[in-house]
Amino acid sequence: MDKINEFFNKWNGKPADFDGYFGTQCVDLVQYYNQEVFGGPFLTGEGATDLWETFPVDFYKRVLNTPEAIPQKGDVMIWKRTLTLPFGHTSVFRDGD
Repeated sequence: MDKINEFFNKWNGKPADFDGYFGTQCVDLVQYYNQEVFGGPFLTGEGATDLWETFPVDFYKRVLNTPEAIPQKGDVMIWKRTLTLPFGHTSVFRDGD
C-alpha cells in the first residue's frame, strides 16, 4: 500500500503525459501507475476502454462492476465507450463509496 500512497502523493493534481501524444490523458496517468507501482509493461489500445481487453493478466484481474464489487484503493477502473466518452475513461481508485 505504501507504493500506492506514494503514487497518489506524487501525482495528485499534476498533469500526466506518459507517451508525449495528445497531451495529458486519463490513460497516461494509468500508464505511470502501472509502471511505477507494479513495474508493468506498456498498456496497449486506442483508448481507455481498450484496457479492459488488453491489460496484462499477470498484474491485474478483471472485476465486473456489480453492487457487490466495491473498488479498493489502487484499483484501476475502466469505463466503456459512450456517446460522451467515445474512448471510454480510466482512473485509479483512491476513495469513495
